[in-house]
Amino acid sequence: RWMFKKMMKDHKVTSLEELRQMAIDLGVRLMPCLTSMEVMEIKQEDLIPEAEEPCGVATMLEQAFQSGATFFI
Repeated sequence: RWMFKKMMKDHKVTSLEELRQMAIDLGVRLMPCLTSMEVMEIKQEDLIPEAEEPCGVATMLEQAFQSGATFFI
């Protein structure tokens, strides 16, 4: 993780923390994947406060379709 942060800084790339805050400020909804959380044993209280209730892929796709969103992951 530290190496990734250093590489980003060395290449003058905006930090992940700043990018995340910019997304939140723009109204991006953070919808954690319930299945991934279960597999990796991640609890909701481990997530950042801005994360919404975990959901499955069907719910996420429905929300994305309704919003007309484009995803770049």
